[in-house]
Amino acid sequence: NRVFMFNGGTRITQGNTFDNLSVRDLDDVQMQSLVPLFEKLPPNGLNFGETQGGGEAWWLGAPGKMAANEVFVFASFGFGGLTIASLLPGTVPYRNLLRGVRRLKALCDLNGMTLEVPAVDFDQGQANYGDSAVSDQASLTTLQAGLTTDINAILGTSGQIPLMLRQATSWTVDADGYRMTQSLAMLGLVDHALANPTKFRLAGPQYSIDGYAGDGVHMLAPGSRREGEYRGRSTERLRSAAASEGLVMTAVSNSGTAITITFNALTQIAIDTTLVSNPGQNGLRLVAPDGVTTIALSGIAPSGTNMIVATAASALTAGQTYTMGVADVGTINQPAGPTTGPRSNIRDSSADAASSGANLYNWAHCQRKTFVAS
Repeated sequence: NRVFMFNGGTRITQGNTFDNLSVRDLDDVQMQSLVPLFEKLPPNGLNFGETQGGGEAWWLGAPGKMAANEVFVFASFGFGGLTIASLLPGTVPYRNLLRGVRRLKALCDLNGMTLEVPAVDFDQGQANYGDSAVSDQASLTTLQAGLTTDINAILGTSGQIPLMLRQATSWTVDADGYRMTQSLAMLGLVDHALANPTKFRLAGPQYSIDGYAGDGVHMLAPGSRREGEYRGRSTERLRSAAASEGLVMTAVSNSGTAITITFNALTQIAIDTTLVSNPGQNGLRLVAPDGVTTIALSGIAPSGTNMIVATAASALTAGQTYTMGVADVGTINQPAGPTTGPRSNIRDSSADAASSGANLYNWAHCQRKTFVAS
């Protein structure tokens, strides 16, 4: 076996009763040893779903993904429903994560092994959908900087410890704290990652996964496993210094009413209305300089390997600044997912496959990009 977890489980439960209903410092008994990784329901009988650990372990534990003398350990120290402020340095979940790193370091030292922390998975955002981009970016910066400093101190290493980001896309859900057409925090997350590529790693948006629970926010076990497979692949690419596979716009330009959107696709770009239903204009939105008026698009199609072209319904004014949105808005009271929430039909043609046999395509992130019309 080459994939492990602490004896407390993949989602290390909180408190000495293995109760996941309160945020508490973990007990020693929950991190005494490593055992083969597997998923199960907690002893209290509450179904919190499968973590992403199973999917990450499946991807990284596959033949050829790690060196012969390497093993993978997964541990989740998060807690449902918390804001990002509740995860920052000094908080209980943050302390628990560092405690896990210290424990792993001790176990590795005892066995003559070296501990590597290539990244920290970050699976949060729903509780901060209504935040401004600036506020959320500041919190992400604080968290990443703290983890880099503290984990390097434990390991005796240097260099950035990036946050592995999957973009949450459930802000339209019919529930208190949601019911939004847009989330500036989630759009800002992409901008922040692109501006700080050594500190944040984009691993894709969540809208393409057909595995949400009835609340339209949380994922059932198959959805969480697919999430983990995306994260596992991104971790593998990070360790090999390969380019991030997160699909984003890199440029937008026009010639008259002809619009060209360039992406960073590593494989052939495509428009797929089978796996993700068309929300209208394949999830594209062209916004006029006033920031309110939208200009209809038609003839949306791939062009070359990494471009999408479209025709605007009216002429663009040269010298004025326009905005192109991709999956940046949704319909209020709709659950997240490939047929309902904020989404786009734009993806790459990655040949990677999930454990179920389904494709692990990279779908376009929810994003906005401005450009000056020519």
